[in-house]
Amino acid sequence: MLLPEARYPELGLVDHLIEEAVGQGDEILDKLWSQSPLADDNEKGEIWVVPAHGRDPGNYLAKLSRIYQGVSEGPVDFAERISSSIDKIEMSLTPDVVLFDSRAGLHDIAAMVVTRLQAVAFLFAVGTPQTLCAYRLLFDNFKRHPHQLKTFRDRLQTVAALVPPTDRETYLRNLKTGLYDLFATHIYEEDIDPEVFNYSLDDEDAPHNPIPIHWYQWFMDFDPIHKPDALTKEEVHAAFSAFTHRATELLLPDGA
Repeated sequence: MLLPEARYPELGLVDHLIEEAVGQGDEILDKLWSQSPLADDNEKGEIWVVPAHGRDPGNYLAKLSRIYQGVSEGPVDFAERISSSIDKIEMSLTPDVVLFDSRAGLHDIAAMVVTRLQAVAFLFAVGTPQTLCAYRLLFDNFKRHPHQLKTFRDRLQTVAALVPPTDRETYLRNLKTGLYDLFATHIYEEDIDPEVFNYSLDDEDAPHNPIPIHWYQWFMDFDPIHKPDALTKEEVHAAFSAFTHRATELLLPDGA
């Protein structure tokens, strides 16, 4: 979505994870990223992309299976390898903000990103029973490890993805109520006290209060690289302004 084919780097993050496992990750580090043209004319900054695979995917599926095999083997687990790769990329590019696009759904990768990377975790949700059921299973696992939960619970933030164009207020209210029930049961502490981790249903700063991203028909043809003029600034603002505002507050609390 962020790189045209001509700008793809030679290798990707999966390649680095494989090489790091055998002590050769530093040798390919500068082959992992490329600058996105989305910010070519932006004087405020740049967008650098580290894709999962490089210019020639080759045997990408086989590589995926190899990185998963190391999750529970050896002295360094998969979460530490991911964190190490991100740290090394950050040292080279010195970015202000790093966005890590995790695999969606119930998977150890998603759980690792939330619990081990010490970063703000945006939990995307839609108002369906499947979404609430999946998060219930994930949160139930969190609840079984209360000491670990305390290390990351204040970095969780839900997002209402693809809010429908009709009756949005009712949709968001129902989704917020469902998410609040999950947080109240699994994440929040029971006592209503400023010293404990707890929020009321309508607290605007609560992690269960989902940041809305509004759905529009043009999402079906969203292609910022090949069709950069297909969307107006007004359309992008209507869909994403609430999310970008709140995300900026969470990621750059000091206004940097």
